Amino acid sequence: MIALVQQFAFALKQEGLMVPTNSLLLAIEAQKWINPLDQEQFRAALEASLVINQADQPTFERVYHRYFHQQIPVSLTQENQIFKLNLKDFTDQLRKEGDPVNHILADYIEGQTDGLMNRLGLIPLEPDHVPQEVDDPAKADRTPKARDSQKIHNRVRVLIELAEDFSARSFSMNREKREALTAYLRQRLEEAALLLDQNRPKPKAREILPWEKKRTLSSISFNQLTQQEIERVKEEVERLAQKLKDALSAKRKRTHRGHIEIKKTIRDSLRYGGVPFYIHHKSPSKTKGKVVALCDISSSVSYAAQFMILLLYRLQNRFSKIRTFVFIRHTYEISRYFEAYPMETALVKATKDHHIGMGQPSNYGTSFKSFLDTYESALTKDTTLLILGDGQNNFNNPMTEPFEKMAKKVERVIWLNPEEEKFWYSSSNSLRHYKPFCDQVIECATLDQLGEFTRNLVL
Repeated sequence: MIALVQQFAFALKQEGLMVPTNSLLLAIEAQKWINPLDQEQFRAALEASLVINQADQPTFERVYHRYFHQQIPVSLTQENQIFKLNLKDFTDQLRKEGDPVNHILADYIEGQTDGLMNRLGLIPLEPDHVPQEVDDPAKADRTPKARDSQKIHNRVRVLIELAEDFSARSFSMNREKREALTAYLRQRLEEAALLLDQNRPKPKAREILPWEKKRTLSSISFNQLTQQEIERVKEEVERLAQKLKDALSAKRKRTHRGHIEIKKTIRDSLRYGGVPFYIHHKSPSKTKGKVVALCDISSSVSYAAQFMILLLYRLQNRFSKIRTFVFIRHTYEISRYFEAYPMETALVKATKDHHIGMGQPSNYGTSFKSFLDTYESALTKDTTLLILGDGQNNFNNPMTEPFEKMAKKVERVIWLNPEEEKFWYSSSNSLRHYKPFCDQVIECATLDQLGEFTRNLVL
């Protein structure tokens, strides 16, 4: 699925659309939250992630139809008729042998992926194949799926060599076109092999590549983390929370008696010739503010929301009350889930219970309005309102009036944006409309930035 999304993004770039790496990562991440077999969900997730400007919508529709309905490979749209005829000659030669494996690979080279997908073990290659019992336990787990995949995988390696020979003999094309034909055939055949490799059980561990070793976990943007790095960040968030707890405890010990009350101490020292035998302290303030957190949990910022919520609840003793709300198009309170379930499962259960469609595009205007209509009483003069979101409103009406009313009811408004600041002011982003009503707008895209913000909030 990742390779499919990457190729579609490449097709959009070929048509002149700007597809930043960040948008491509969002499109890949969105596949985890939808049913990829549902065409409407799949299309909506790609559109929300990859279409930045509304003017690009017609181009997206055209490329989507051509790529997923007509199934025309991207590379073929750029080539001439002679190239396509030579390609057809090669696939016809594969089909002449009558081997089902060759038919599957020939279809895939021409852009028809159904055969390869169906043959990844769902049905055996030979219609009359009947599984037989084996005496060797080592061979017992070699299912028809594994045998079929291995057969195609072996054939791919042979056909790559044949494709190079075929291209070298295609004298109807010049040298440049023959090299292009070789590259295209190799690419399609290697893609087939890659799909099969991805379909096999993965080893438990793999060697870390050199470029991965250079990645600094604390400085990687949340939306660029691998799954393994996400788990490591969660551990780092727990450590950060414990460090902040220790710092808070030490601070309370230093200030549990308050600051020295100079006037009273000097006045009392007059009885002892000006020697301050007794130090008088002011009583420290015991008031602690409330926090109301509104978190966008659409696919583009979901991990950042999890990390921030995790930190807040690990430090909840610092505040008199924390109430957490999530939104994509409407706002729902999920505070009770964190009291009843572990952090890892609370968000998942909350989204299921409230039927929140994770593949939907965000709508900040309707979300803020639904919050104000339902939860207005949560906002008081001693409340800090935290908004976590990238402001990506997908060309919807920002409806600033509800947000302005929310800002007037609280002590301060802090907006945390997990996107780099250079992406804040695109035509589909509404943060510029809400910024005048915020006390602070902070970039919070990495673990370092999240930690710095939390220290300033609680210490």
